[in-house]
Amino acid sequence: EIWFGQTTTGPSSDLEAATWNAAAYVGLYGMGRSLVSASALANPMAGESFLRAVLADAERRKEVDQLLEDARRRVRTLLLRKRHVVEGIRDALLEREELIGDEIEALMAELGEREPLELPVGAPGSVLGGDGRGDGHAGGQGGSPPPRPDTG
Repeated sequence: EIWFGQTTTGPSSDLEAATWNAAAYVGLYGMGRSLVSASALANPMAGESFLRAVLADAERRKEVDQLLEDARRRVRTLLLRKRHVVEGIRDALLEREELIGDEIEALMAELGEREPLELPVGAPGSVLGGDGRGDGHAGGQGGSPPPRPDTG
């Protein structure tokens, strides 16, 4: 909508996932106006899901629609404010076809969005984690499991 001036079919699976999440928020997790679980209202023997139960209820459907509209408004505002970032990433992907961690960090810094993240290898919170080798190895001696806590 922002880039092409019209709504396209591209985000249809995203909209489906967002609808499912908003319906779960309202009908399963007790975060809507009603605490009644929609899964208790659905009839699985008739092939009904909680989603059908939520969307069939006019008030809950209105809550789901409001959540989606609020999210749409916030995302649209963010995309318009950060349009240069989306276009910068697009241009980099068209040029290189693929971006990995360090390239994304550098690109974001270049676009003025943030300073590159600098974590010491193996530091707590490091994306490498474990022993810092970056191969998923958890560290330790010779592949031994970490010591068990004393439960006595």
